[in-house]
Amino acid sequence: MSARRLPILIVVVAFLVGAVALDGRSDDQSTAAAPSLDRLGPTVPAADAPSSTWFCAAGSATATADGAAEQLLVLTNLSSTPRSAEISAFGDGGQQATRSVELPPSSRTQVAVSSIVQAAWASALVEASGGDVGVEHVLSGPNGRTAGPCASSVSSTWYLPAGSTELGVQHLLALFNPFPDEAVVDLLFETDTDTRQPPELQGLVVPPRSVRVVDVSAVVTVRQQLSTVVTARSGLVIAEQIESVGDDSDVPKGLTTLLGAPSSATAWSFADGRPLADGIDVSFVLFNPGQDAIDAEVQLVVDDPAVNGFVEPYALSVRPGQFSVVDLRQDNRLPSGLGWSAIVRSVSGQPLVAARVVRSVVADGSGGRTMSIGSQVVATEWDLALGGVAGGSPATVAVLNGGATDVTVTVTVVSAGEQRPVDGLSDVPIAAGARAVFDLGTAVDPSTTSLRVVASGPVAVERTLRFIDDRGWATYPGLFRGGTAALASPTVVVAPPVPVAAPAAPAVVDTTAATLADPTGSSAGGTDTGDTSP
Repeated sequence: MSARRLPILIVVVAFLVGAVALDGRSDDQSTAAAPSLDRLGPTVPAADAPSSTWFCAAGSATATADGAAEQLLVLTNLSSTPRSAEISAFGDGGQQATRSVELPPSSRTQVAVSSIVQAAWASALVEASGGDVGVEHVLSGPNGRTAGPCASSVSSTWYLPAGSTELGVQHLLALFNPFPDEAVVDLLFETDTDTRQPPELQGLVVPPRSVRVVDVSAVVTVRQQLSTVVTARSGLVIAEQIESVGDDSDVPKGLTTLLGAPSSATAWSFADGRPLADGIDVSFVLFNPGQDAIDAEVQLVVDDPAVNGFVEPYALSVRPGQFSVVDLRQDNRLPSGLGWSAIVRSVSGQPLVAARVVRSVVADGSGGRTMSIGSQVVATEWDLALGGVAGGSPATVAVLNGGATDVTVTVTVVSAGEQRPVDGLSDVPIAAGARAVFDLGTAVDPSTTSLRVVASGPVAVERTLRFIDDRGWATYPGLFRGGTAALASPTVVVAPPVPVAAPAAPAVVDTTAATLADPTGSSAGGTDTGDTSP
């Protein structure tokens, strides 16, 4: 069926989660207790919370240039009062050290893990003295740079649906145990040819207050796609993967990181849909951790569908314990050059896990690959610790309103002790079922800024960062504010969205004009400890 032959009314799935914590082969998906909303993804505690705790699992901590993925912590204090934080770093060889830092109000602070401890690999535990503190991290190595969120909670189960061990790809899995008792975990890998449970990776001990890094590419070799399930027999951990790709691979050179999902869900949203263009490929990986087959859909909504038409959903079945891949280039239903958003949902009701993989090879030699798990929830407040990066472009912020009613959105700069709405980006209307992409241009300084997105109704927020001076880029959801998340109705029927009028400057831009070779974005002032710039 042609993308333009669907009815004028479209079904937009609200980002409902029946998020249920399951093990890799759960027998009963319907009776497991659902975790609280604030445990469904990285969450900034409310301002009146007694503390903020963050876990940054993946990264190296060496003072030399040969670190594979040097880890820089980016802490944002979004409150109007000072905070203090204890940063404890734990190395893979038993190294431990702690550093205290002050977090000025409405500011961003950066700390290199290598300034706390020296280790081949090191994880960090951040404990701040109050709410309103969020943490993300930047990884830098000889193959490029990337960024991602840290975790705000631990889990006995983690799902990492997208990954590869193709030739030239070093696929590493970091398992962080921040507690005084050891954790024992089992690792399962679902590949495009088989299920792998290597004996040496069953009953794997992660010592107390340490990180254990597994070289998956040395055990599960030469697989184009694999999904990973981490299940703790005892204890709780955080799981995050790193992929480093050199010049000797068909995969674009670069560095990527992916924080696992602690639960599966019936719907996942992706706000920042990059237009298909020469050198840009986009695919979705749907992983089914349960024992029953799942009927699923990947629903794309192009920008301004009243003009650009509607995209017929990609319908597929995902077998128990396996994954399916939807390549957006498999047919012509998504026109090239159009921006879009996506909602992945389980039609049959069983939960799954969804990730998006974007590969970019552009003429100037930049590009690379980025992987992101979608958002299980919508929220009225989102925080972005990284509003941009030094030596890179400011963040591009995409906001998706998948609900049945219009909303307004305000983007606020958090920097240098103040919080102020970006000129022209106060109470910007976004129609039901539509999205907006914000280009902050030169309004802010990308090296010192955090951002806050506040909406009048629940929305999903993603941001894209591009590192100009080094190969690399990253797209991933924001940190949602505790107490502001919501589970919307499973299905909402809305009329086609009305195009949003762009304010004077900076603009609400249409991603039909954006490519990875020339992305839009933004950021502004903050606080830097001087350790390293991201």
